[in-house]
Amino acid sequence: MAEEIQETTILSRNLPPRLPGNKLALRYKVQSTNTGESSSWSTVYYISAPTVITTNTTSKLTATDAESYSFQWTDENPVDEYDVFAAASIDCENFTLNRRSVGTTKYLYATTSNVLIANEFNRFYVGAKIDVRNIASALNGTELEVTAVNTTTPPYSIIFTGDSSDTVSNTATTAGGFYLSPISVTNPVTTTMLSKYEYVGTALATGSNKTFLYKSTRGIFDGANTVYFQSLRSVALTQIACSTKVADLSLFVVGSPFAFLV
Repeated sequence: MAEEIQETTILSRNLPPRLPGNKLALRYKVQSTNTGESSSWSTVYYISAPTVITTNTTSKLTATDAESYSFQWTDENPVDEYDVFAAASIDCENFTLNRRSVGTTKYLYATTSNVLIANEFNRFYVGAKIDVRNIASALNGTELEVTAVNTTTPPYSIIFTGDSSDTVSNTATTAGGFYLSPISVTNPVTTTMLSKYEYVGTALATGSNKTFLYKSTRGIFDGANTVYFQSLRSVALTQIACSTKVADLSLFVVGSPFAFLV
């Protein structure tokens, strides 16, 4: 007589990390309860994972010490594993940058052919919204829009528009920084934006309140060696854990406000 097939329920929180596009890889085999014999594994099926729900999420980002951030968020998704990504700032403290403001057009540029700053400028793109803080009143602001990025020939530069018409002539700057603006109603999350966030770790967090600590030190390759800088300003986001550890719009849960260590 044929055996009765038993149903098994797998909770969402026990599923493996998602694949890109919020997919799950599934395969199975059938085992006899009478003899203990099992079939071969089935072929792999790719199915849509449970929908990511973000209606009631909240978050905050704070500095915990001179080099670390605490990212805290709430989430009603029934999962316990999250990937955390951060967008670190370009800090003028680490580079020799000049500033210039001509009406609403703002410039930050390197006076040398330092490949490190070229690599840093490449983390931005035309149309990106950035926040600029503590550099100069003519340049400071939130959700300022990048209009050009030059990392091809010196002087390397980033140009953006601001809401101030203050004018600053070519002036050296040694303080302040700029970074991607936090996700907001006026700056909605996009795939292009997410591609500029860097993976900083995976959080194993149960319950509705989640916490993850990460350091702001970044390594940048200068063509010969990796040079480490402490990023003094940062924003973060979290998503349902993904096997590729790449920020994915379909897995996004919540972004943070900015936080700074200075």
